[in-house]
Amino acid sequence: MEFARHISRSWPAMLATFGEAVIYTDATDTTHDLQAVVSERGDTQIMDATWETAARQAEIHIAADDMSAITFTPRQDKILARGTTYTVLERDEHSGAITRLLCERAIIDAVAMRGRRYS
Repeated sequence: MEFARHISRSWPAMLATFGEAVIYTDATDTTHDLQAVVSERGDTQIMDATWETAARQAEIHIAADDMSAITFTPRQDKILARGTTYTVLERDEHSGAITRLLCERAIIDAVAMRGRRYS
C-alpha cells in the first residue's frame, strides 16, 4: 500500500497539471461529474494489441475514492471526455488509489480496409 499512499499524495498535483473534467454516465443513466487524467491512444501498432483494438481507445484515470460509489457495468457505462463519448470496457483498481478505465469510442462510422473508422 506504500505505492497507493504515494499516488494519493501526488494525485492533486497530477490533476492540477494534467486533469480535466469528464462526465461519467453509468448503466442507470446517472451522471457523475469527475476530474480525470485522459490518455488517448493513437492509431499506431502496439505490442499485444491489433490496430483495430488499440485505435481510438483511451485510458482514463480517476481517483479511486471518486469511483467507489459508482457501480460499474462493462460496455454500458459511458464517459464524455474532450468532447468524445467513450464506452467503458474495463475498470481496473490496480493501485488502490487510482482507478484506470479502458475506454473505446462509442460511435463507430464504418468498418473497412484497416479496421474501424471514426468520425
